[in-house]
Amino acid sequence: MNPSEYILNLVNTTLEGGSRKVSDLVRQSARIARLRNDYVNLWWLEWEMIDITEKEERLRPLNEILPHFTKEQYSYFQKKFYEMWANERNIVHIDDDNNIRSNEMILPKGVGEVENNLEHFIKMAAEAVSPQGLHSLDLYYKEQSNTKIRSFARIHEKNCKNILSRVRNRVSVYLSNVEKQIIFGQIHSDIFEENRFYVDRKLGEICPDALAKFVAAYQRTKENNPESWAQALTSCRRLLKSLADTLYPPTDKLVKGADGKERKLTDELYVARLWQYVYERTLNSTSGALLQSQVQDYGNRIDRLYEMSCKGVHAEVTKFEVNQCLIQTYIIAGDLLRLSEGDSALDENLSPDTA
Repeated sequence: MNPSEYILNLVNTTLEGGSRKVSDLVRQSARIARLRNDYVNLWWLEWEMIDITEKEERLRPLNEILPHFTKEQYSYFQKKFYEMWANERNIVHIDDDNNIRSNEMILPKGVGEVENNLEHFIKMAAEAVSPQGLHSLDLYYKEQSNTKIRSFARIHEKNCKNILSRVRNRVSVYLSNVEKQIIFGQIHSDIFEENRFYVDRKLGEICPDALAKFVAAYQRTKENNPESWAQALTSCRRLLKSLADTLYPPTDKLVKGADGKERKLTDELYVARLWQYVYERTLNSTSGALLQSQVQDYGNRIDRLYEMSCKGVHAEVTKFEVNQCLIQTYIIAGDLLRLSEGDSALDENLSPDTA
């Protein structure tokens, strides 16, 4: 089963799980978004699982997401997704005169906690029953108290059910769109093309040599033979090196890295130079550390495929792997270019007070 089929199977399984808890559907959908490098939808899916009015909780999912957004995009989606999250959690309450009121109150909980609250209120209403054998006066007062408890519990039970229904509907729409994209061969299309346009434009401005290598790699992936795929991998490696030469030129001086060790970042250590570039630009940033890790992991992956192709074992390098390398190269390049321009959301230096 190739990755597209694997993701489609996950989507179908999740869509068909109508009786599953909403929290399970959200977690599975976040998994699908992550597999697709769909950081826009991953953002709101991660927020569905937390109380985003808690600053530390709101910041935590952003550590993975921030490197892939400009400052402008960050501001736009932060506002959009907060409004969506809050609108889903609108609730009503009972006032002192026993009237149902709605005054833009929200229940600031993740879907898992909303489900727990639902169970609590269902149990509360069921247990608000007067015991047998009470004196008529005691029974009267007890029943008055139970009526208030049941009314309170049922209104909040309804609030929880409404919230979960809204979230379930939004997740279902997302999954249906993913299913359509995969079936009609559009997986990654919108996500990839938008980032590709940005990378092509920026590379043309600061590193035309790297852009030429990207074009060569992109053309070779369309050819249906292992030799062309191996050449595409070579182009991807050269592209990363050209980008490293532009952003962090080689040096014979000792440079201290994030691990505290000193090393010479010479010409051939292009992945290490990109890693060091991210480290120096994002000191003390959790998101920056994640981007460093992505650069390193991707460099190792493309080197492994390149070495396989050089050994003549082309059959072991599939077209899908080469396509994925190209896509990942564009994603990494986009993250680095945004950082180089000072346009990355990472440059916001977000703290819990600003996220």
